[in-house]
Order: sequence, then structure tokens, then C-alpha cells
Amino acid sequence: MTLIRGVTVLDLIDDLPPEARGFIPSDVAGYLELLSVVSHESMTTDAFYVHHGVIQSATDAGLSLPRNFPLEIPGLNRGIRFQLSYARQAATAAQNIEPGPSTWRLDLFLDRLAIPIGLKGAERVPSGPSTPAHLVPDPADRQAKLYGKGVLRISGGAAGTDVDLIAETDPFAPADPTGAVVELGVEPPHVLFMDNGFGMTMGTVTWDANTLYTPPEIVARGHGPDWRGLSVSEAAVYLPRDLPAVGDFSLGVRDMLIGTHGNNGVQLEAWLEFGESPTDTNALQFFQELGGTVTGVAFSGGPSANRTVTLDPKTGTTARVRARINPAADARWHRPNDRAWETGPDTGWFDVRLDNDGDVLKFKDIGQNADGDDVDGQEIVFAFERGAGAPSHAPWVRAAVGSHTWDNVTFVGGEPGVLPTPILTAIPNSSGVAVDADKVTWSLEHDGSTITGSGLTFTANVTWVTGEHSLTLTHT
Repeated sequence: MTLIRGVTVLDLIDDLPPEARGFIPSDVAGYLELLSVVSHESMTTDAFYVHHGVIQSATDAGLSLPRNFPLEIPGLNRGIRFQLSYARQAATAAQNIEPGPSTWRLDLFLDRLAIPIGLKGAERVPSGPSTPAHLVPDPADRQAKLYGKGVLRISGGAAGTDVDLIAETDPFAPADPTGAVVELGVEPPHVLFMDNGFGMTMGTVTWDANTLYTPPEIVARGHGPDWRGLSVSEAAVYLPRDLPAVGDFSLGVRDMLIGTHGNNGVQLEAWLEFGESPTDTNALQFFQELGGTVTGVAFSGGPSANRTVTLDPKTGTTARVRARINPAADARWHRPNDRAWETGPDTGWFDVRLDNDGDVLKFKDIGQNADGDDVDGQEIVFAFERGAGAPSHAPWVRAAVGSHTWDNVTFVGGEPGVLPTPILTAIPNSSGVAVDADKVTWSLEHDGSTITGSGLTFTANVTWVTGEHSLTLTHT
């Protein structure tokens, strides 16, 4: 790039008399010496000499910024607007020539300093008759940036040099008292914390510490120029989409004013929205066909981007399933092995594999933006798994010794030679499920030897010896 050489801001200040210029610290002087004026106009009023224009940008000075340089900084990207004013001194009756200026003020208009904040931009889908406002990913895939706007003032004179952040001044009265009015915000104003729709909206935030100037949007709320405090045009929080029993939930404020310094108080408009979209996951139903019978199956996962559909425990390696919106409404579907997304109220029947790389169904609900155009919601992924089935408990053991009988026996003890041989029988447990004699086996172990049996009844024909004998009943 071509290096633009010209007079610097420090050169303009150096033209002042020493008593007006004052002492300029070396770090401030070094900064001013780098600001080359490339666009310049001047004017004179009864009280001031005023220079204004644009200071050279770093790119024009030959600094090549990376293509995806993360910061947007006035002066690096496109140059800085500036205004340099000298305060005039009126000549006295004894003076034929106007004295030199007494003080100087350099205002640098930092109209946009932007810093990436590591969040994804979003687009807000406004609320409808049955759909609360919610966020969807930004179609342009923008990354959110925090930006700030203000005026940096460097002033000097016989009393020394000061650096302040102030409100934008009147070019015809740059010496009027002023305080800080700083504007902050997020671009785009809607951002996502997570892919499940959890995010926020942050409008313009203005901090007004100026006792003589108040932004017009605050004046319109009934406040005068002496008002000081914090103004937030809009702020909102959107909880994760499709919360159970609630659906979408959001709350926020608009036109919030928080007064300070004698005008304490809060003004705001608050809102709260909740409800279910006709195409959110709470309206989804899944069905499975197994052995010629169609049954409904449930899914779980809560307000996340990943859900799990639990199929019948008897499902083999492949399941035949179907999903639909009830009541019927169009949604986006991407079935396993499909090349493109389809739109409709249901998926139709399709097969899913339940191996380690199991197939998934992708789903997006459909909303509308402020222009009435269809906007896809977040992508939800449904995986499929085979259910574990009802737990199976072994039958109880009934022990009969002589004329005595005990149910649900887990231990029998006695002295060798005295302990008779018990008759053991498999009986239904507390669930009442019948015992199939063909599926019952017995195993009695002691000191490396084993006696086995099958059927409902087992009699251990054994001579008891001192020690522990282990009995196992199995019902397959």
C-alpha cells in the first residue's frame, strides 16, 4: 500500500505557543506523532480555531492487517475522525494583535471498537399466536462481537495534559462542560450460548455521566439534560427450546433506565413469553412396527440437541420406525441414508440399524422471521436404542424338612449326621409369574464336587459334611 505522508496532529499542536502547548508526556507525544492527517478542514469562530478531518489509517500507512483480523478498531481499519480546537484569547484594549491560543483539545471519535466474544450470532424468530419468541442459528453464521463507541479527548495547556473519555461535543462549542456518554452493544444483537436455543438479546447499552447532555431517546422518556445513569434499549434471555411441560420460555426488558446521582429509580417495560411451538419436539410422536404390530415408543433427552428413542426390547439389529407431528404441521426431516432434507408432517416408515454406528433421524422445526419468511429451528438428532426390557427375578425356593415347610429360603443349617435331606421346590416369587419346570436347573457344590438336577423339585442325595455347600437355582 502507498504510505501517505502529511502533517501530523503533533505538528499542529507544535504550532501553538509554548505556554498554550504545555508539557506533553512522551507516551502521549509518541502516539500523536503517529497520527498523520490525510483529510483536513478548518474553521474559525469567535472563541475557537477548529481543525477537523480524518487521521491516517494503519492500512494506508502500509500496515497489512490479516484477512480475518479479529478486532475492528477505528484507525486500524478505516481511519479516525478527529477535531482539534484551540481556545482563542480576546485582545485587550492595549493589544493590537490577538494573543495566541490558551489551550487545545483533541477529540478522537472512536465510533466502533469491536472485539469477538466467542459466541455464535443468532436470528430471533418473533412470537406468533402459538409460538413464543426464540432464537435460531444465524443464517450468515456470523460470530458475535462486543462493540463500544465514544470520544477520546486529549487536552493540554499550561496546566498539563489530560486524557478523558467523553460524550460527542458540539463542534462550535468544544469547551462546554461534558461528561462521559459511552455506548456499548453486541453485533449481531442476538447470540447463542448453546446449540439448543439457549441465548440472549443485548441491545444498545448507554452509560450517561454527562450533566449537560442526555441522548434524545432518554429525553423522550421525560428526563432532562442533567439525567445520569444507565440505559438499556433491550435485553432478553431465551431458555433452551422445548422444555418439558413449558416448551419455549423467554423473558426480557425494553427501554430500561436506571438513574443515579440524585435521580435514582428504574423505568422499564418487562415481558415474559412461554408456550409450545406446533412443531417443537413436545409435539413429536414415534412409532415402531414389530411383528406386524404398530406401537408408540418414547424418546428422552430433555432440552438438548441430542435425544434417544427407546425401542422394544425384542427388536433385532434393524428396526422399522416412523415419526410425525401431532397435530399435523410441516417440519424438516433427514432420515438415515437420505441425501437431502424433506419437508412434511411425518417421515413415513424407514429402517434404522442398531449396531455400534447406529442410524439417526435429524429434525428441525419451522418458524417465521419478522418478514414472514420460513426459518429453520435448531437441529435435533434422535438416536435409537433397544430397550432393556422388564427385569427378571428368579423363583423362590421352598424347603420341606419332614413336616415343616419354609418359603423363600436362602439358608439351611444343621449338624452333620443330624440334618435331614431337604426337599427343595421352585415356586413363583412375589411377582406371581409362573415357573416353567422345563427352564429350571439346580446345582449343589461343595469342596470341588457338584450335584445337578432339573425340574421344579430337587432332592440333594448327599451325606452332609462340615463346611459350606452352595446351591444355585436358575430359571432361564
